[in-house]
Amino acid sequence: MDNFGVLITAIGTIATALFAWKGKKEDTIQKHEDTISDLMKMQNKLVDKLSKQVDELNQEILELKDDNRKLTNENKELRIEIRTLTEQIKQLTPAE
Repeated sequence: MDNFGVLITAIGTIATALFAWKGKKEDTIQKHEDTISDLMKMQNKLVDKLSKQVDELNQEILELKDDNRKLTNENKELRIEIRTLTEQIKQLTPAE
């Protein structure tokens, strides 16, 4: 009978250790899945933030291109005006 008690105790100890190991393994898996989920959420937030920044930069680039086009046209108009004024000055300057 004493051997039977020892056997039952040994089986109980092994079963307890097995259930504890499985529980720890499940906890580890759950923590890993939670960490991966948190990382994915953070990555999505970063992607959204970067996409917004790209959109803002694209808008700024479009505005700068428009400003550049306007300045180029203004520069052309001013060059024409300078040529006209230069010709008028030449006509008003007495020839030597």
